[in-house]
Amino acid sequence: MLFVLLALSLVFIQCNPTQKEKSNKLPKIKMGKFTDTRDGRIYSAVKIENQTWMAENLNFSSDSSWYYNNDSLNYSKYGRLYTFDAAKIACPKGWHLPFESDWNLLISNLGGKNLAGGKLKTKTDWKAPNIGASNFSKFSALPSGYYDVSLNEFFLEKINANFWIDNKSAKPPKYISIYFDASEVIITKPYKNYGLCIRCVKD
Repeated sequence: MLFVLLALSLVFIQCNPTQKEKSNKLPKIKMGKFTDTRDGRIYSAVKIENQTWMAENLNFSSDSSWYYNNDSLNYSKYGRLYTFDAAKIACPKGWHLPFESDWNLLISNLGGKNLAGGKLKTKTDWKAPNIGASNFSKFSALPSGYYDVSLNEFFLEKINANFWIDNKSAKPPKYISIYFDASEVIITKPYKNYGLCIRCVKD
């Protein structure tokens, strides 16, 4: 038990915002790491104000999950794409699939939905023009696209990133979308049976 607690512990280091960003009221951001004891994989994590998020997409192998194009060699950096049912039970102990309230707090801390997408996106890997991308949050969202389970096809790599939202109820699940050509964050509902990325948040 002590080993598990130590493995999931986080050691954070303060990140300094740029001079330009200091002109506005900004959230406190600290980086750290944690180990998923199920497979020994080490993840980067970021504490944004009072929330601690994974700073990488979950990459835990489970049923109903896939690498983009079924290619682990070239696409493992995106983590795995999960169905909603798989996503609900995929996060390690001590972490959970974010609720809409978790995402709303994160978005608010990053300046609202019109600006937060740019602060969540990496500066690289995205298709140009990658509008607003600064990765100020250290969340490091990558353009991992999605998997359409019904069509058995993968779409929008380098174009967008999508993350599941836990719905807490029988209502249709929603997800977060960020695109290369906008700095906003969109909360929407899936049109079909999708495989999307996961960012777990600490309990």
